[in-house]
Amino acid sequence: MEVKNGVVRFEHVNFRYPGAEEDVLHDIDFVAESGKTTAIIGSTGCRKSTLVNLIPRLYDVTGGSITLDGKDICRITMKDLRDEIGFVQQKGVLFSGTIASNLRFGKDDATDEEIAKAAEIAQATEFIEAKDDKYETPIAQGGSNVSGGQEQRLAIARAILADNKILILVMKDGDIIEQGNHEELLAANGFYANLYNSQFEDVVA
Repeated sequence: MEVKNGVVRFEHVNFRYPGAEEDVLHDIDFVAESGKTTAIIGSTGCRKSTLVNLIPRLYDVTGGSITLDGKDICRITMKDLRDEIGFVQQKGVLFSGTIASNLRFGKDDATDEEIAKAAEIAQATEFIEAKDDKYETPIAQGGSNVSGGQEQRLAIARAILADNKILILVMKDGDIIEQGNHEELLAANGFYANLYNSQFEDVVA
């Protein structure tokens, strides 16, 4: 199978586990466009992983459909489908380089001002500015020379830096309840904003 665009479309998708009496995903409807990043955000247990696992057909939908470039994935062989899919681990990864180069991994032509803004939103500015070399501070492979909290904030800043390419889908109890980019969702002061702000309360720098 030759994938031309890589557009994944969920159309009124429902899913329930075999033997279960109730759906865990309800009427999920969105498009993940080629060349863009779609982020699925939600609290623990809201079935984010279940939704993602439907794409390579680790499970099949029980209602609605998922298409790849307009073709129902149930009509694509497992081998052809999975040859076109890559998985990235959930944990944020830092690379050998500097803080700035790690953040620019999200947008390689980002200006210094854009990097600083992303760090501010991710609440990473304070610990970065406290370092002698600030944004040119060396980062060891895997982020072994920064704390878990700092690593998390840098990963968040990197994602924010590519914000113009990110559609965020906010899930709760198996439903998409909000969608938009980072700034739009924060301004709405809803579930996403509460979830986003609460993570910094739990992070130990």
